[in-house]
Amino acid sequence: MIRSKLIRYWKVALGFLLAVMVTTYLIWSHQEQVPQEEESVYLTTTPDPVPVDPRLQTAVPFRNVRPEIRYVGDAACAECHADIAATYRQHPMGRSATMDLNDSPLERWQQDLKVEQGPYRLGIVYRQKQWWHTLTLAGSATPVEPVYAARLDVGIGSGTRGRSYLTFEQNALWQSPLSWFSNTACWDVSPGFDLGRGGRRPVGPDCLFCHVHYVDPVPGAINRYQEPLFSLQQAAIGCERCHGPGELHVQERLAGLTLEGMDTSIVNPRHLEAERQQDVCRQCHLQGQARVPQRGRHIWEYRPSLPWDQFVVVCLRHPDWTSELRSVGQFEQMEQSRCYRGSRGRLLCTSCHDPHSVPPPAQRLAHYRQRCLQCHQSQGCSLPSQQRQVRQDNCVACHMPARPSGNIAHASITDHRILRRPAATGSEDTSSQQGVPATLPLIVYRQSQPPAEPDQLRALAIALARLSSQVPAVPQNTPWVEWAVQRLENAIALHCGDVEAWIALCEARLALGQLSLAWQAVENALQLRSNQEQALRLLAEIALALRRWDRAEPAIEQLIRLNPSSADYFLLLAALRLAQKQGQLAERACQRALTIHPWHPQVHLYLAVSRFQLGDAMAAQQALERALQLATTPQQRQQYHTWYRQQTQKQ
Repeated sequence: MIRSKLIRYWKVALGFLLAVMVTTYLIWSHQEQVPQEEESVYLTTTPDPVPVDPRLQTAVPFRNVRPEIRYVGDAACAECHADIAATYRQHPMGRSATMDLNDSPLERWQQDLKVEQGPYRLGIVYRQKQWWHTLTLAGSATPVEPVYAARLDVGIGSGTRGRSYLTFEQNALWQSPLSWFSNTACWDVSPGFDLGRGGRRPVGPDCLFCHVHYVDPVPGAINRYQEPLFSLQQAAIGCERCHGPGELHVQERLAGLTLEGMDTSIVNPRHLEAERQQDVCRQCHLQGQARVPQRGRHIWEYRPSLPWDQFVVVCLRHPDWTSELRSVGQFEQMEQSRCYRGSRGRLLCTSCHDPHSVPPPAQRLAHYRQRCLQCHQSQGCSLPSQQRQVRQDNCVACHMPARPSGNIAHASITDHRILRRPAATGSEDTSSQQGVPATLPLIVYRQSQPPAEPDQLRALAIALARLSSQVPAVPQNTPWVEWAVQRLENAIALHCGDVEAWIALCEARLALGQLSLAWQAVENALQLRSNQEQALRLLAEIALALRRWDRAEPAIEQLIRLNPSSADYFLLLAALRLAQKQGQLAERACQRALTIHPWHPQVHLYLAVSRFQLGDAMAAQQALERALQLATTPQQRQQYHTWYRQQTQKQ
């Protein structure tokens, strides 16, 4: 499910870690207390030389790793591998996404469905030969107009746990607020959604990577893609995700070239050493808390048989900072197990899982029991035979039980720690926690000490900067944010054209309350890449706080041109007009935002202030009451009420 895996297998997430709206009204409320930091001199920003492409540099026997070898899609593979193609289409990876929700429905499509959460009612309608999700107000027999409607263009998820849905609008992908949960056979609010922050979520490339075969992101964009959205094949992850681009292989097989030894025209993972085999799986099943592309690389460049960490550095949460199981944590869990450690790295994902097919339900128990007995034949189960019969000799039920997910409602996940004692809830080995500084909430995957290599330090610092924008700005967070700032400045000193490092430095500086230094960092990022959407948004928000209308206005206007389907960008425009005491223009910006999402509570809050500025106190009060009605927590309602009072008392 997206943002089920879109918040680290339903994270949402963090992943994409998109800046899910820095609440401008909170920054705005501190305009008069802008801190004055000491000036910091940064290097002149110039583009860096392009790093060497690992696809050209790394010595591997397989020739299809080179960047000029093209993908051909599953249809070309099926011409010679029909049997495998047929079973793979029934595999969860082969069903990871679909554009035809009527072809093989997993859900119960109910046009009379009513899912209520707080002040909101979500539903389903079928029109124009497509399914739509709707959102309106709860509490009445009929939907309250207007209705927010999201067309379901793409279904994300195999159905093993459920499915979420995307709409493609003006080149931008947005997730709908409603998901199907298979375990409980019900519809509910999508994982991680707070309807009080808006009823749609931008879907970035990192979130799509583990669900779809290929997309072509617009450079510098957050959630925009070239059309057609799926240019190579229909949505789902295909053969070439594990075998690499197939163009060379197809050409040589059709030409009838004689093979001498191993076929090097395409990757066969069974011919890879254990670590490289696992890297093929790590693409999607090692999510961590943050995945940071190496400088100059992007995630879609990875080719099977190459080291995954040459393209992406994965950062995990420090073990002391978490205890719950998350929906994508199989690698971290498995590598804690005694089975894995005892195998000395020979226990692989494919030791238990066939990537081409899944056993039928009637054969599943015997299939996985046999996989266990490959290693445990001589020392079997210690339970008395009578108890084993009661448990149907089910190794998995005892040693890999399904436990509630730590980040998804209605979902359970298989515990891959392979606990020796089934009742245990924690790891049976804590040695991996030794020597890790408790001051850093994240660590680099497989690093027990702070990483020493510049590339890993850079990646960890970027991951920490992203995290800093998600957590409260409290004193105990300051040391690790400052640690990230220092490493980011070191990285920039080495490569001053590193746009991602400049953006991360801006985020970390913001977390420390250093607006002027954050301003410098984001301006440098935009000197290097003027259409970088995340940088433009950060600039707009900082410029609003610093009352620099000359920089805020062009940045916001550029954001709207780049992504006109984002209600948040019209909200930024409304914030600017309100700060300039231009109530009429602020109201116009709010109305444009409401055409995208009519029940966005913060838009109604801004609308209230704009109408107050126009002298219509009654309309202002009505809009305020609507905003308070749409808020989902007492804290949010209090924030709205306090901010409205502050803004109207200034008039």
